Amino acid sequence: MKITTFLITCLLFFTATVFAQIQFEESVIYEYDFEPTLIGPSWTDGDDNRLIALGVDNRVVVVNGEEVIWSSDEFDAEVNDIEVVFDPAEETRTLIASVGVNDGAEFFLYSGENFRNVNRFRFETVDCNEFDDFVRPDFNNTLIDFFPSNNNRGRPNLLLGSTEYEHMVHCPFGAASYTFGQFKFCSAADSLRLIRSNLGAPICSYAFDYDGDNDVEIAVGCCLVYVGEGDMVESFDEFRINLEVVFLSEDRLVEKMISLAEINSTSIRPRMWGHGFRPLGGLFLGDGDGDGDIEFYAAGIFELRDREDITDVEIRSWDVENEELESTTELEIDPDGGIVGFHPVTVDDVLYGILGFSEGSIFIYAPDVEQITDFDEEFLPGISDFGIFDADGDDQDELTVISENSLIIYEIESLNVADDLSKSPSDFEILSIYPNPFNSAVTISYQLLVPGTVSIETFDLSGNVVASLVNEQSQPGIHTTTLTADNLPSGLYLVCLQAYGQLFTQKVILIR
Repeated sequence: MKITTFLITCLLFFTATVFAQIQFEESVIYEYDFEPTLIGPSWTDGDDNRLIALGVDNRVVVVNGEEVIWSSDEFDAEVNDIEVVFDPAEETRTLIASVGVNDGAEFFLYSGENFRNVNRFRFETVDCNEFDDFVRPDFNNTLIDFFPSNNNRGRPNLLLGSTEYEHMVHCPFGAASYTFGQFKFCSAADSLRLIRSNLGAPICSYAFDYDGDNDVEIAVGCCLVYVGEGDMVESFDEFRINLEVVFLSEDRLVEKMISLAEINSTSIRPRMWGHGFRPLGGLFLGDGDGDGDIEFYAAGIFELRDREDITDVEIRSWDVENEELESTTELEIDPDGGIVGFHPVTVDDVLYGILGFSEGSIFIYAPDVEQITDFDEEFLPGISDFGIFDADGDDQDELTVISENSLIIYEIESLNVADDLSKSPSDFEILSIYPNPFNSAVTISYQLLVPGTVSIETFDLSGNVVASLVNEQSQPGIHTTTLTADNLPSGLYLVCLQAYGQLFTQKVILIR
């Protein structure tokens, strides 16, 4: 098998050895006579076979390698979400699949041996075909998540979310639609309980004990959409999206709600799901900057003015406790391909976010330094979905990607994460880098205490050498060299001084 290695270089520590390389090594490729559209969970059966649930258009299949061992009947629409939960009392699993239809959502619960028992729930709403063409809703998303069982007495409580529509009056003399969502608990007895309606339509979720009370909360990324059209004096339209994260718990239900962004358009209706536009690509929680506090990170398109003027994809982080926006990191990419996911992975105790686009590109986000780096511009010919989970039963997370008719599993490893060199070596040091930030040139002053060979290079955050400043045998004393930014774009760079087998690194910021 051909082994392909993708390296990504990220900044880990400003005053330490700065580059950590993460290797993605292709380990397994499974090819099918169908094209999967969605990745579900992975689990090990009683015979130690590693199984993966996949969405294939309007049905679900369970595969063991390239063998399909189970398939659902065909649904009325494409599968939106798949979840598999374990019942510790019965030592059985329940597979749940959801689809969004024109007038609501349907949830199918498969249980028993070979998932032969099925229970079905339907959430009803206004049929989207009843709306005028211009204000007709473009999507019907569903969501499945669960609260882990703490008492081992039965299947965990499920969280089911659906999209709802509502007619509205739009003045003057026009029509409007309002897209929102509702959420319900489904208990182990398969009874439903409404949590709340009129929240945003569900997009994605992440389960995490963010407040340290030993009870898992679920953060749900939601989207409220308002579309209006009027024609009193002249034809006009209005389009508004509110993105928010709602924190849900089993006992307190809605714990808090944090607004992510408000997207408005007064000139032209932007692209929605059916046209390759997805404003929120995913979210996760964790202590990404190592300060001991929990943040949540969301990737999406948070600003939009018209169809031809879409800002870069952004990753934003919020302090969960104080509900404050902490940082915004932009990614220069045409979002036409659509965001297919944003998932966390921890490598050597460092949290990263992996961001994927349907046209085939994959990026990595390092929260501790707020930087995004491209794996490879031609990573794959296309990506339908991807996930980060233990796909082969080795108790290690892998990057699992659906591309065309293939399921590809990549091992995630770190390479050559060097030791902390935050203290200056005794024989040399960088005295100053001035000015910093700089506009056109920056002067680097350093001191040597004994003769030796000195190398000074400047790197961008992809690990590329952008300038070789010094490479010579030098005498003791104070020396200077200059970095000229003739053809460099604005951004963060790393000046690395190497001598006597030791390394000293300093960041510099170029501002045009």
